[in-house]
Amino acid sequence: MDHFSATYTLYSAGTVPVGTTTYLFAKAPADANGGGITITEAYAVSDAAIGAGSAWNLTLVTASSGAVSAVNGTIGTIASGSAFGAGTVRAVTVSDGWVDGGEYIGATFMGTAAGIGGGNVTVYVNGVMGR
Repeated sequence: MDHFSATYTLYSAGTVPVGTTTYLFAKAPADANGGGITITEAYAVSDAAIGAGSAWNLTLVTASSGAVSAVNGTIGTIASGSAFGAGTVRAVTVSDGWVDGGEYIGATFMGTAAGIGGGNVTVYVNGVMGR
């Protein structure tokens, strides 16, 4: 099987954004070009500490088109509510790693409290072609 990896920095801000922001960063090949991919593992790291009081949540998602409003599935999550130490790698718990041919891979980041420190959150995704 062919292996792949993708890296994407979600945002650059002085504080965790309040509300939900979705970022699309990769696309599975169309069926005519090899089809879907399976995410085998994913991680996130922040370059600055994010406080537990922000009740932040990071979810890897799939989307059926290039519009962030087209989110249609969950790949996995990082538990919310805990502090995210600067430079600490946090594993995403992958619940359904399948990304159908032509679907996008994205990350949804959500915070509920303003003023909690934040920085660049980078997501790393590893996987294989096919199931």
